[in-house]
Amino acid sequence: MINGKLKRLIQNAPEISLTTYRPNGTKARVPMWHYFEDDSIFMISSVDSKKVQNLLLRPQAIIVVKSEGREIKLLGDAKIINSQSEKFISMAEKIWALHPTYYGDFQDILAQWQKQCVLIEVKITQVLE
Repeated sequence: MINGKLKRLIQNAPEISLTTYRPNGTKARVPMWHYFEDDSIFMISSVDSKKVQNLLLRPQAIIVVKSEGREIKLLGDAKIINSQSEKFISMAEKIWALHPTYYGDFQDILAQWQKQCVLIEVKITQVLE
């Protein structure tokens, strides 16, 4: 679904905006660091965060990517992945690798993340440019 040029734009964006839906139907938008792979965008967040709670109630998301002077809107289905899974550990390392000076030592941050976070996977279903 995602072509080479769009894939590059998503991968090169320093951050994205994740929009979820509150229980009353209004939108909540937050900036997120991410990793893109196989038509999915992965993000780590606190298990207690409003965005995670919103996605558990309504697993649809809007992602806005601003890169190279363009703004692209992506629609997708969200899934919450447990911090003890292999997928969480793999994606945590990839997200960490994009911002190692901010996070510090990977093993330290992984231990923290596994205590309090989950992995959000948004599988892209539609591209709106």
